[in-house]
This record gives sequence, structure tokens and C-alpha cells, in this order.
Amino acid sequence: MNIFIIETEYFLRSLFSNQLSGTIPTQFVYLTNLAWLDLVYNELSGTIPTQLENIRNINYLDLSSNQLSGTIPTQLGYLTNLAQV
Repeated sequence: MNIFIIETEYFLRSLFSNQLSGTIPTQFVYLTNLAWLDLVYNELSGTIPTQLENIRNINYLDLSSNQLSGTIPTQLGYLTNLAQV
């Protein structure tokens, strides 16, 4: 997946059911004001990047219905605003 990050002031981003494939891009960490990330019903694979812990303001993260492998990184536990996974 190629995602180019141009802005850093995102509050909500839904990429629900967009047939995205490949790994979850670590560039999401540059969206420091991202509060909501919905990647449901895509074809994402690989592991969940530990770098997602840098999105400090995120309070909703949904990665379900993909082809992810591995465990949920313990670093996501540092996201104190995260209310729903």
C-alpha cells in the first residue's frame, strides 16, 4: 500500500472496505492528531506496527476483518486515550 502523508492535522480517517492490501503503513505515526483510524474490511497483512504507539491522540482503532498475523503489540497499551480497539 502506498500512502503519502501530506497533512499532519487529521482528526478522523476511515479507510473502511477500500480493498487496501499489503502491510499497515508506519507513516500513520506522522498523523499526530489522528483520533480515529478505521481499516476494517481490507486485505491488510503482516503484523501490527509497534510504531502506532506514537499516535498519542488516537481513541479508536479498528483493524478487524483483515489478514493480520502475530499478536497485538504491548506498546499499544501506552495509548492512554485509546478507548476502543
